[in-house]
Amino acid sequence: RLVESEGVERLGDQRLTRYRFRHSLIQVYLYEQLDEVQRVYLHEDVARALERLYREETERIPLQLAHHYQIAGVTDKAVHYLLQAGKQAIHLSIFDEAGHHLSQALPLLSDLPAGEARDRQELTIQTYLGQAWTASKGAAVPEVGTAYSRALALARQLGEHRKTVELLFALTQYAHMRSDLTVARAYGEEALRLIERDQDPELRMQVNNILHNIASWEGRHRDALACNEQVIVFYRTHRPNLSPDDAINLAYALLKQGMSLAPCGYLDQAISVAQEGLALMPSHNHLGRTVCTIYSAMIHSLRREWRAVIDLTTEAIEACHKFDFAQARTLGETYQG
Repeated sequence: RLVESEGVERLGDQRLTRYRFRHSLIQVYLYEQLDEVQRVYLHEDVARALERLYREETERIPLQLAHHYQIAGVTDKAVHYLLQAGKQAIHLSIFDEAGHHLSQALPLLSDLPAGEARDRQELTIQTYLGQAWTASKGAAVPEVGTAYSRALALARQLGEHRKTVELLFALTQYAHMRSDLTVARAYGEEALRLIERDQDPELRMQVNNILHNIASWEGRHRDALACNEQVIVFYRTHRPNLSPDDAINLAYALLKQGMSLAPCGYLDQAISVAQEGLALMPSHNHLGRTVCTIYSAMIHSLRREWRAVIDLTTEAIEACHKFDFAQARTLGETYQG
């Protein structure tokens, strides 16, 4: 027999039996007997059959579907599933893998008809790509600036007001990490000009986030406290039932509040707020929990609680090695030293 069974699984009310070739060379030989046209038709047939089988559960096999649709020349579907795979990898903190999937999707966009739909899809991909490279390669690498700058140009072109503010925030962080405070301040001030004409509380919160960062970088910690307090008030007032993303954002805001309280001399309150942020960070967000742990160690260092600093940074560094968080690892090792 050329194939053998690998077992059976249930997909809703259906039964799916898995088979594999007894040797990979058999598969290669048979595949090479197909001409290009046959391959295209078969790959599309397989992809559509898998979609019918998995129905609303196609998120379980996005890479398989992307592979089949890409070879079949169904580019819009291939891009869709590569984007889905990239988003899943980010959710699971597998950022190198996310960057790989999203980078694969970008060149495929040129095969799609030019227009608003393609631009919106690229905006989404570039935004997620910026997040993936920030986590895996570091916030100051040129790839981050390239992704976010292209996304910002697309957001402006599409008239996406809120997305423009979000990307200005991301580029503010990028410029700061490259020690270009003049450019960082320019991005922040542009965001402020945009928000002045809009009473949207969420956009105002995002600009307060930017202003907090700029004030912190310039050593104006009391101004930073005031800005960040508005961010915390937003989530507690306008989002009392926190979604998973809201919980992550509020956790970061509490962490930053702790980092601003500490230089002002409120060390006990800083520790309490940072611990609240760490407790709020979802357990699956490994990067978020690692960053929270490192910054908690920084606050403990201001209190000269060296045992706590060693324990927290050790925990964070172990997570950085496990999940390959390059930038966070450098920060953790610095504070441990």
